[in-house]
Formats: sequence, structure tokens, C-alpha cells
Amino acid sequence: MVDFMSDTLFWFFVGMIIFIMELIAPGLILFFFGIGAWITAVITAVYPIGLTAQLFVFLVTSIVTLIVLRKRFEVLFKGFSKGKENPALDLDDMTGKKATVTKKIDPPKGGTVEIHGTHWNAESSEIIEEGTTVIIERKKDLTLTVRRIN
Repeated sequence: MVDFMSDTLFWFFVGMIIFIMELIAPGLILFFFGIGAWITAVITAVYPIGLTAQLFVFLVTSIVTLIVLRKRFEVLFKGFSKGKENPALDLDDMTGKKATVTKKIDPPKGGTVEIHGTHWNAESSEIIEEGTTVIIERKKDLTLTVRRIN
């Protein structure tokens, strides 16, 4: 590699630069190439291998870790996608879910309910007191139609 630097240090610094690039332009792809560079650094510290073998190790470990681990890391770093990994947070289809009345529903005026920590306008065909658990029948815009649990 470079005369003033060992192969191990070179790959270590390449990995650091790649990790910094991932922080600047996040996409969770460069991260795995940084891991590949660090794995190459460890291997060159243990086994003296040539440049071609180093590049091969770097590319193979980077691509394998990218393919195997990216989906798992995406969940950790990006959270949940709406309605996929955590269906309890899918606000488009709340039909059948339970909510708690936080302001008395008094037709035709309506009230409010809480579901998943969020308050929603609510309407019902019957009077429902505060603190009552209700079932959501449908959602129209920002208003939920609810009924008392029998």
C-alpha cells in the first residue's frame, strides 16, 4: 500500500472516512463498506496478504454484510414504516380498535377519544361518558365514529 502507513492502518482510516461519509449522507449503505474496511484491517493485521486479496476481502465482506444485515439495521435506525412493522400504529385502518373517551360524547355535538396517545374528534349515536372504552367503527377525515363496548 502506501509506504508510510501499514495496510492495517490504511484500511482502518478508509473505514473511518466511509463512516463519516455515512453520517454526512445517510442511506445505510456506506456503513457496511466501513465495516468491510475494518474487517479487512483486522485480517491484514493477522495475515500479511497482497493488495488484490485485500480488495477482494473488502468487497466480499462489504457486500455480504450489506445483503445480510441491512434490513435488520434499517429497523433500528429508521424506526417503523407506517402500518408494516407495527400495525398498532396504522392510523388509516383503526376500525375495530379500542379507544378511551376523554371528553363526553353528546350527540350531535360529539367529543374526543384517545388512541395510541393521540386525541381524536369522535361522534356517536349515543351519549358516552368520559373514561368509557369504545370501539372505533370508522374514520372519516379527522373524526372517528365510535360505539360503546357491550
